[in-house]
Amino acid sequence: MGYSIVRKDRQNSSKACSGVLIYVRDGIPFIRQANFVEDNFECLWIEINRRFCKPMAVDVVCRPGYLNFEDFVKALTRILDNTDLDKVETIILGDFYVDYSAKKNPLRCRLDEFALFHSI
Repeated sequence: MGYSIVRKDRQNSSKACSGVLIYVRDGIPFIRQANFVEDNFECLWIEINRRFCKPMAVDVVCRPGYLNFEDFVKALTRILDNTDLDKVETIILGDFYVDYSAKKNPLRCRLDEFALFHSI
């Protein structure tokens, strides 16, 4: 197949197609970070460790629309507070349920502040 699949399915969902996943190309060494788990939204972390490269933490998240955005940001902040950001390159991607095309959207501004504060 050429890839490893790491996934986290949404618990207690009536939808059969809910959750997040990451495809990692075979030959790229990675570790699933099980200590970064959230109950309110899907959050899946892996750490990639390649020779001669700084370790890379990759997080894929999916915030459901019903989850308060500030609660979401606080949870991500708790996770990042437990990550040594000086030693690990960090990438967070996924569905934040924010209309990023609207420049004056307060959620977009808050997401930008969050990213700047954590240098991500």
